[in-house]
Amino acid sequence: MKNLQKIIANYLLSVDKKDLPELLQGILTPHEIEAIATRFEIVKQLYQKKPQHKIAADLNIGIATVTRGSRVYQMSIFQKMFAKKND
Repeated sequence: MKNLQKIIANYLLSVDKKDLPELLQGILTPHEIEAIATRFEIVKQLYQKKPQHKIAADLNIGIATVTRGSRVYQMSIFQKMFAKKND
């Protein structure tokens, strides 16, 4: 967690929003970017009240991955983020 805070403070907060894609593409592999995008899609579909087995089938991923996403979705930050997007 300490490293995450350091990354946010030293790098992400100092970059213009328009430059974030270039930064992330420079430090993450295409596979890592895809994995992050999938995790956000899981949480989005959970917010939309889709059943976990349907999410797993639609995204061609294991149910354990969706279950982990379900635990993460319980974090208030994700609920706030998706509620704000739908305002």
